[in-house]
Amino acid sequence: MLKLSKGFDAISIGSGLGIEKETGNFVKKFVGKIKKPCVIDADAIKALKKKR
Repeated sequence: MLKLSKGFDAISIGSGLGIEKETGNFVKKFVGKIKKPCVIDADAIKALKKKR
């Protein structure tokens, strides 16, 4: 995913991801490593919240 993101100016994450714990782990790691503007939709926010 990080390699794919190099061709874009911004990243959108969360649409249709679901809210499983593993999804929250992925979102947290990905957003922590990406160095571009991110749009985080409701599914990604819910997944992060559920991770706690």
